[in-house]
Amino acid sequence: MQILGGIALHQGYLAEMNTGEGKTLTATMPLYLNALTGKSTILVTTNEYLVLRDAEEMGQVYSFMGLTVAAGVRARQDEKISNDEKREIYNADIVYTTHSALGFDYLFNNLVTSAEDRFMREFYYVIIDEADFVLLDSAQTPLVISGAPRVQSNLYEMADFFVKTLEDYEVEEKKVWLTDQGVRYAEQYFGIDNFYGREYFEINRHVTLALRAHMLFAKEKEYVVAENEEIRLLDSGSGRMMPGVKLRGGQHQALEVKGHLKVSQENRSVASVTYQNLFLLFPKMAGMSGTIA
Repeated sequence: MQILGGIALHQGYLAEMNTGEGKTLTATMPLYLNALTGKSTILVTTNEYLVLRDAEEMGQVYSFMGLTVAAGVRARQDEKISNDEKREIYNADIVYTTHSALGFDYLFNNLVTSAEDRFMREFYYVIIDEADFVLLDSAQTPLVISGAPRVQSNLYEMADFFVKTLEDYEVEEKKVWLTDQGVRYAEQYFGIDNFYGREYFEINRHVTLALRAHMLFAKEKEYVVAENEEIRLLDSGSGRMMPGVKLRGGQHQALEVKGHLKVSQENRSVASVTYQNLFLLFPKMAGMSGTIA
């Protein structure tokens, strides 16, 4: 069973192996074989514990066979890994890591200021453990690195006040927009000649954010205000609070202004990738799981 699984993984298939059939050991064969090419060979799994356990236990096999192995995560979450350490990790013949660590490392590797600061090798072969979880359940989840804009906009309050005086707009499902009359009123209110002109993009953006905050986000339904005067989003499926999760592109700040709360620093996305697109960067990809057919 394990040898057949190893052959399937080497040939780029998804292998269904039930619990107890030895996925961990099976992966050593195709990992070793593909690492002999001298190219980047990576196994991604779902959590840090499995990475550290498998890299240590299976690492003995690779060391015995003359190859190097490294784990791309640390036992302690707060322990930072420097770029030099990351270069050493990704230069190992075989790397065990999690899908999120690999994704963020890929983004940071592309945000460096010079080519010498890069720490990753070109992708070649990857085995995805629990492939259905990573490639289906999490496929569309974007990994995002946010950065603060240099100057926080002062248009939030103006746009919020404008929307409170506005009557000419249309709402349909999860969309809201100004009518022609509303656009004329906006031009008159802000003293501009073309609401959709490029030079007035920021005014347009903030009006849109304020409109959405008032018309599409209902308190106690989409969000709540926590005791510390902080906006907490609610999960649409379970209704549970999602601490730490913020709306992007200024929408969170527009909600804070609507609720007369202290406005937090706006974050803008500086880099993002979905798991789906991340793994498509590997010319050779395979996966295994006990729950695929």
